[in-house]
Amino acid sequence: MRSKINRQSEFNFHPSNLRVTNEYYQKYEAVSTTLDENPRILGLVHEDVKDELDFATTLDGKGGTFTYTSDNVLRIVICQIIEDRSPRETAIRIDDSYFLRQFVRICNGPMMDFTTLCRLKNRITPRTWHRVNETLARYAVRNELIEGDQLRMDTTAVETNIHWPTDSSLLWNTCRVLGRLIEQTRDIYPSCVGNRRLHLKRVKRLHTTISCKASKNPGSHEVLKPFHKRLIAQATGICQWADQICKNIKRRPTDLEWTLADGISDYRRLGLRVIDQASRRVLDGEQVPNDQKLLSIFEPHTELLIRGKAAKPVECGHMIQIQQVGSKFITDYDVF
Repeated sequence: MRSKINRQSEFNFHPSNLRVTNEYYQKYEAVSTTLDENPRILGLVHEDVKDELDFATTLDGKGGTFTYTSDNVLRIVICQIIEDRSPRETAIRIDDSYFLRQFVRICNGPMMDFTTLCRLKNRITPRTWHRVNETLARYAVRNELIEGDQLRMDTTAVETNIHWPTDSSLLWNTCRVLGRLIEQTRDIYPSCVGNRRLHLKRVKRLHTTISCKASKNPGSHEVLKPFHKRLIAQATGICQWADQICKNIKRRPTDLEWTLADGISDYRRLGLRVIDQASRRVLDGEQVPNDQKLLSIFEPHTELLIRGKAAKPVECGHMIQIQQVGSKFITDYDVF
C-alpha cells in the first residue's frame, strides 16, 4: 500500500536576501501550510493515484529505488499550475531548484520524470478537483478569509491545445498515430503484424498537397475531391489493418499485450469517426452537425464554440461558468 505522505524533512537552505525571492518563497509556503491544514485534499487525490503509484518508482544515484507518495504528486501538480509550464519544463524546474524540491518534499531524492508526472496527473479526476475546490472554499469561510456578500458569475471559453481541425489533418493524424503503434507492435510481436508496409510518406504527401492547394484556392472543393478520396482510402486501409492486429494481439494472454491492443483500438475507433465525417463532408457534400464532429483525435472531448466575436468567431474547446466572491476566490465552477 502506497503511503500518502512522507513528513521527514531535511535541513533548510540559506535564506535569500532578495525581497522578490522571499515573496516567491512565501507564496509556496502559504500553499504548503494550506495543504497541511486540509488533509482531506490529500486524501481525495490519494484515492485517485494510489494504484498508479505502485509503478512510479525510480532509481537514485546509488542504484536504490525511490518511492513517490501521493503528497509528492499533488505538490508537483500544484507547482506546474503555479509555474504555468509543461510537464517536461516543470520536471526540469523542480529538479534544478532546491526550494521547489523542499516544497514537493522530494528533497535529495531523484525527480519524477515528466512521463510519469503526466500519467499520475491524468489519474486525478475532474470530480476530485471539484471536491478539492469545495474543501478550499469551506476552509476559507471557516477562517474568515472570504465572505459571501458579493458574488459574480460569468462564462468564458477555454480552448483545448489543438491545431485548427481540417479533414486532411485529422486523417493524417489518424494514419501517423496508428502507424506508430503498429510499428511498436511489429518490434515486439512481428507475427501479429506481418510484412505489410504502411506507406506513411505517401499519406503525408497527400495531406501536404491538399493543404497547399486549399490555401491557394480556398473554394476549389471539386479539385481537392480526388486527393481526399485517396487519403480516405489510405486511412481506411490502416484502420482495417489495425483491427486485424488487435484481434491477433488479444489472442495472447498477458496484460501488457492487451494494453497495447486497447491503445490501437481506441485510436482506430476515433479514426473511423474521422473517416466517416470526411466522407460525408467532402465526398457527399453533407453538412455534418457540430455535435457529431470530431475535432481532434488527441482531445476528442473538444467542442465547437460559435461565440460571434469579431476577431475569433469560432473557438474549439469548452464553455465554463465561473463563480467568485468579492475577494476573487473561485467558490464554484462548471464545465458545459
